[in-house]
Amino acid sequence: MAWLLGSSIQTHAQCNYTITGRVTDKADGTPLEFVAVYLVEMQTGAMSDSTGKYTIEKVCKGTYSVRLSHIGCEPVEKKITVTGNTTINFTLPHSANLLESVDITSYKEPEKLVLMPELSGAALDKTRGSTLAGALSNLPGVTMLKTGSTIEKPVVHGLYGNRVLIFNNGVRLESQQWGSEHAPEVDPFTATKLTVITGAGSVRYGSDAIAGVILADPAPIRDSSGTGGQLDLVGFTNGRGGAVSGMAEHRFKQLMPLAVRLQGTFKRSGNITTPDYYLKNTGMKEYDFSWAATWTKKTYGFELWYSQFNPDLAIFSASHIGNLTDFDNAIHSDVPLETSGFSYTIARPYQHSEHEFFRAGGFISTGKSGKINFSYSRQYDLRQEYDKDLPLNDSLAALNLPELSFEITSHIADVVWSHQDGSAFSGQAGISGQWQGNTFEGRFFIPSYIARTGALFATERWSGENTSAEAGIRYELKDVDVYINTGEEIRNDSYKYGGLSGTLGGSHRFNEQWELLLNLSTAWRAPTVNELYADGLHHGAAAVEKGDITLKEESAINSSIGLTFKPGAASEIGLSLYSSFFSGFIYLQPELPPSVIIQGTFPTFFYRQGDARLIGGDVHATTKLSQHVYVNGKASFLYARNTETDDYLPGIPPGRAEGGLEYHFKDIYGWTNLKAGFTASYISRQTHVPSEADYAPPPPDYLLGSIEAGGLLTINKQTVSVSLSVDNVFNTAYRDYMNRYRYFADEAGRNVVLRLKIPINGQ
Repeated sequence: MAWLLGSSIQTHAQCNYTITGRVTDKADGTPLEFVAVYLVEMQTGAMSDSTGKYTIEKVCKGTYSVRLSHIGCEPVEKKITVTGNTTINFTLPHSANLLESVDITSYKEPEKLVLMPELSGAALDKTRGSTLAGALSNLPGVTMLKTGSTIEKPVVHGLYGNRVLIFNNGVRLESQQWGSEHAPEVDPFTATKLTVITGAGSVRYGSDAIAGVILADPAPIRDSSGTGGQLDLVGFTNGRGGAVSGMAEHRFKQLMPLAVRLQGTFKRSGNITTPDYYLKNTGMKEYDFSWAATWTKKTYGFELWYSQFNPDLAIFSASHIGNLTDFDNAIHSDVPLETSGFSYTIARPYQHSEHEFFRAGGFISTGKSGKINFSYSRQYDLRQEYDKDLPLNDSLAALNLPELSFEITSHIADVVWSHQDGSAFSGQAGISGQWQGNTFEGRFFIPSYIARTGALFATERWSGENTSAEAGIRYELKDVDVYINTGEEIRNDSYKYGGLSGTLGGSHRFNEQWELLLNLSTAWRAPTVNELYADGLHHGAAAVEKGDITLKEESAINSSIGLTFKPGAASEIGLSLYSSFFSGFIYLQPELPPSVIIQGTFPTFFYRQGDARLIGGDVHATTKLSQHVYVNGKASFLYARNTETDDYLPGIPPGRAEGGLEYHFKDIYGWTNLKAGFTASYISRQTHVPSEADYAPPPPDYLLGSIEAGGLLTINKQTVSVSLSVDNVFNTAYRDYMNRYRYFADEAGRNVVLRLKIPINGQ
């Protein structure tokens, strides 16, 4: 059964062809996952992924029997002929749980209209155990904004926070995204595909998707009767931690449309170590779980989803400093003022968070060519912040209560109609609405508020033989009521925002090797409540932030061009260039001196606004040097300038480049798909910084190395995915410009990670 997950065979000069394609449902065209596509004569095959796509490499010329099998179904065979690189699409009538017939049709990959880097399959498995931002940083154009060693946010083309929307299971993630120090509340183990949509996300997903949209999509629940599941185990040396995640699902034989799934994750780690010292109080623990149930027929379906995400995050002790003298010493010291040995203890300062997510949705077919999707979701967030020092009052200290507690509740509903009648045109139109309320108890950081949003949108696409075009428009209204306790009364400040966003894109495939993508879009974003009103300690970021109630809407004109060259089946070179011109760009500006408040002494940042331009590019390449050796590389750069002050913008990622070499071994002793590789990453020093003073200059450039080996091991018909990796293999001491704690400490040192993925195939 090892071939089900892909195996390698010995080939010769005429056996280097590739068969690719997709497996879809004959009834409605949806992709089918976990379909085994097997070449009987060559004894090799592949499994379709969450998009229905499969790839079989190293195929010889000839005529073959293709066997397609699905769990719970009888296998079916069809004949195909291979004379070169071949693309074949299979359609299966899986809705009736029978493979009674298989259609083979010519298949042309639809042209992309926007840049959509994607992480799935084995590439995603390599990141298991890391954060959502850590996984996404493997894609071109995506980096991380970090706060210490436990809080990471994705950065897309230099932008982050509310300019990057995250959709979890089809619903916009709403949480306390107030600045840099709150990581997305998504368990990456639940996702089988992570996609980044850049440039045109504002029309379909929200007007404020200026930088892009991140889609975290879970795998579809099994479509055949029986039970299955998966177990993921991860262990890592730095922090002496690990993670265990399990999933089980079942489709009832008597009630064929009904299927259920249960999933859970537990993570724990202790103090992180740099090459020279431990970072005091940097442990974390987290437990997550979710359940889902679906009832799906040919013309309608319903789904329920519920999940919780519950982390406790220690805040690096040496970032919370008592007085000005100690603060100055910390900034100029190579070693933090506080160090310690290893411990799993999560002491003050720390944060406790809870994210609860419920979704109910479904679809109804409107004839052969149309479908209505509808969804309602409720999200609830609790965040409790515990300062470094207990209250001076002994009776209050004994209670060990948080100094600040936020609660935010969001309700989102949308209805979307889509059509695809088999002609050259397809599209969708929809309406969405949202209500959100936030309250707090304890010391002030931002006020309580209620926000309401409503939107209408429509997109239409035309697809020709080699050319495609798409246009879309969105109108969105938002109003916010802010409630401020002045001590004498509750003041109500009201804000109303509204506007249009649009996109126009196209692609052209010149031949099998060259493809061009173009996109132009507009977007706007209302200032968030923290940008308007923040006034106090941003706890996890260990900084004082000051808002500005005079901030106006931020708007942008985005353009991008992408060019892809595929000289062979295993080679690709891609280049994308993008630019954004902002009116009223909102950013955080560090300003000296630091603030001395009752909680201690902290660097201070003010929200500012000005016109700006951002110009950048990404390049990636991969090629096959020989039968066993593959090389790959990627690089990115970004130039960002405040056109009002004629100065650089702060907080922009520096340029980076990465190159890797991977060797594919022959099958041996039960091992298949066995690979080993080395990757080197170079991150330059950020020299494009504002002339205004920062608390410390940008850190110097650095070079990191990592190694990884892994494959599929079959023991007694059970296949296990095994990988062993070493990050920062040379144990390099460095500081990252995109880490708010670079003022106080180095980054993490060497980390050895072991990952096991065990599929469970029941009956």
